[in-house]
Amino acid sequence: MELHPGGLSETNGNTIDTILGMTNGIAGRVLRATSHPEEGYTEVWIRVSGASGYLDVFENKMRQEEGVAFQKIFSNKFNTVYRILIEHGKCPCTRGEAEYCPLLKAMPGAMIKSTIITPYGLLCEFMVAKNRVVSELRQRGCKILLMHEISGYDYMLTQKQELAIIYAYLMGYYQFPRKVSLKELAAKLGLSVSTLAELMRKAEAKIIEAYIRHELPHYLVGLVMSKSTYKDFVENQFGARSEEEKEKKKILVEAGTQ
Repeated sequence: MELHPGGLSETNGNTIDTILGMTNGIAGRVLRATSHPEEGYTEVWIRVSGASGYLDVFENKMRQEEGVAFQKIFSNKFNTVYRILIEHGKCPCTRGEAEYCPLLKAMPGAMIKSTIITPYGLLCEFMVAKNRVVSELRQRGCKILLMHEISGYDYMLTQKQELAIIYAYLMGYYQFPRKVSLKELAAKLGLSVSTLAELMRKAEAKIIEAYIRHELPHYLVGLVMSKSTYKDFVENQFGARSEEEKEKKKILVEAGTQ
């Protein structure tokens, strides 16, 4: 894994959130951020989603930025995990000029659950134990987009749901092709097929809800908040792909008849 140092351009105080913010078409979920004062840098692990062309632009911007180095850890067609090293002094947080940093330091009474960097700004999800934290966030310039009780989204599995879904996974029910049928699973567990099916459907629904709320490709967050818009978006994506495939088949058929 090669470490790519930043260029020798004159520093302008940009940090990774600024670099990402300048690159339209992608967004990044911060996986971990750790300050290493003795080493002189902050280490940020981040998963960036976007088309390959946009990711190339993002990498070029990092290469041009003085005091920034990065390592590409994992990549597929749409997601890339980077390990990014930022020299101390590149941002106010490491210079001691900021009381609060959503990447490195949470306020007392709050836990940062997730941090997403988008071209539109920094999107943070907090679990708050003290009501005054919300007021402090507003005082520091944060805009509250959504607020709800923690019990408002109950997607934790019951013991039986958890046991059933893990057993089904270990037995190969979710492999393709399946190694075991629902009827066989039910027989092994001493349950009726309908009882096991209900347990697993409820568990699967909670797992999908957890994914949608926490692991959804983050560039779609805005679209998902408007369900009708998101439905149109998905239908258009699959519809466009289907039309392209039909056109390819048509061309192949025509070529074969000549």
